[in-house]
Amino acid sequence: MVAPGRQRRHLLESTDLTVDRIATEAGLGTGASLRRHLTAVIGVSPTACRHTFRTASRSPA
Repeated sequence: MVAPGRQRRHLLESTDLTVDRIATEAGLGTGASLRRHLTAVIGVSPTACRHTFRTASRSPA
C-alpha cells in the first residue's frame, strides 16, 4: 500500500486527473480538502505542485 502523501504526489505528477479525483482516490474527500492540505503542508496549490514537479521531472539530468 502506498502512503497517502506519496499517492497524492504521484497522482499529481504523473496523471491528468482532476484535483477532485485525486482527493477522492487519496482519501481526502474533496478537491478543497486537498488544496487546503497541500497549501498547509508545502505552501503551494495542487496546480503549482503539479507544474513544478512535472517540469522538474522532465528536465534533462
